[in-house]
Amino acid sequence: MITMVTGHSAKPGMLEAYVEFLEQKKLNFVRSLPKVSRYQVYRTERRFDPSGMLPEDKRFDIVAIIDYDGSETELEMLFMSDAWVAFMEEYMFMLEEDAPLYIASALADCSG
Repeated sequence: MITMVTGHSAKPGMLEAYVEFLEQKKLNFVRSLPKVSRYQVYRTERRFDPSGMLPEDKRFDIVAIIDYDGSETELEMLFMSDAWVAFMEEYMFMLEEDAPLYIASALADCSG
C-alpha cells in the first residue's frame, strides 16, 4: 500500500466553494478510483506555529491522506490520466497552486 499526504490552500474567498466541491463531488470521485482504499480529508481550523518562523501567507486550508493499493507506476498513470486531468480542471481555479502529493510512510513506533 502507498500512502500519500497533501495540503491545499484556497484562493481568498474561495474556501467555502472548495469545501462544497469536496463534499459534493471530489470525495466520491477520488474514493471511487480503482485501488484507492482511503481518502480522508480534513479542514484546518486554525494555524498553530509555536516557533513563529513560518511566513504568515503559508497555510493549508485542506489536508488529505490517500491510501492506494497498487504500484507507484499505476499511481503515476492514474494521476496523469485524461480523466484525472479533466477532473482537476473543475477545481484548480479555486486553489492558490497545485500542491504536490507526498508519498509517505509511517515511522516505526519505538515506545517499547
